Amino acid sequence: MNTFESTFEQTILLTGFGPFPGAAKNPSELLARAMGERPTSPLLPSCELVGASLPTHWQKVRPALTSLLARYRPQIILHIGYASTSPGFHLETTAYNKTCNNPDIEGVPGTCAPILMDSPALIKNTLPLETIATRLVEAGFSAKTSDDPGLYLCNMAYYLSLCHALGCSKAYPVARHHSCLFVHIPALETDDGLLPQEEEGDNRLTLEDACNGLQLLLEELVKAHAPSRELA
Repeated sequence: MNTFESTFEQTILLTGFGPFPGAAKNPSELLARAMGERPTSPLLPSCELVGASLPTHWQKVRPALTSLLARYRPQIILHIGYASTSPGFHLETTAYNKTCNNPDIEGVPGTCAPILMDSPALIKNTLPLETIATRLVEAGFSAKTSDDPGLYLCNMAYYLSLCHALGCSKAYPVARHHSCLFVHIPALETDDGLLPQEEEGDNRLTLEDACNGLQLLLEELVKAHAPSRELA
């Protein structure tokens, strides 16, 4: 029968973001670290999950990401970001070579300049994201694809990672042989209350549901990253 088995050791890097203007705690950071401490799924027997945080800072996010990639050399990168408009899991299909002038955590506005010069205006993710979103919905989660990650630091990190993954920028001329995805989540219900506490919308996930959904998402990403085998 056709089943999937991970046939090589992999490191999966999960990143969230630190505090952002108006919110002292970011649910994406909590979720990334919770996933890094979560027992590995039986479908990911040789995968190491690493949870990390990226600074919500225009000038620091790129060196922080570069450092994480050099340290862990992940085969799969899952960026997690917070979006109050996301009812569940928004799988971002596209990253744009643009920034906005919204201020970062230190109050410094963006420059509205391209993220990388002499690079594509946008990059499309080549993973089967519609299929993965459908799989999440079939499992009972709210999920869909999105082509609008915003132009804030979420988009910046995603664009840089896709450049690494696809080798489509002069800054990264050689593909790094990894896959990456950005997913937006809503506020999280935790034992300590709602994160962010300033959230005024109705969209939210429990931390347990968010972890379970991301576990399934990671399983699908591993399947897409490595060919399945015919097993007896």
